[in-house]
Amino acid sequence: MWFPDAVAGERLANLAELGSIGRELGDPYLAALAQAFAPSSHVQLGDGDAADASLEELEHHARELSQPVFVWVALVQRAMRTSVRVGSTMPST
Repeated sequence: MWFPDAVAGERLANLAELGSIGRELGDPYLAALAQAFAPSSHVQLGDGDAADASLEELEHHARELSQPVFVWVALVQRAMRTSVRVGSTMPST
């Protein structure tokens, strides 16, 4: 998923499929895992609004599951999003 030939759009499609499977199975951990890498993929594509929306969904999963790994990933993604917002001209909401 993170190899150079796996572009952000393809990664997002794979993550969306994984999230869909997680929701169909009623597996909140799988759905959260699928959401964990979406914010950075949206940033890579330059879509600030989608990055913010996926980050909010990730933070919701982290609160709901109370699993340290998801809380940590959400904090890392929030820091990444903030640094991109501050360090570039990418649109922010």
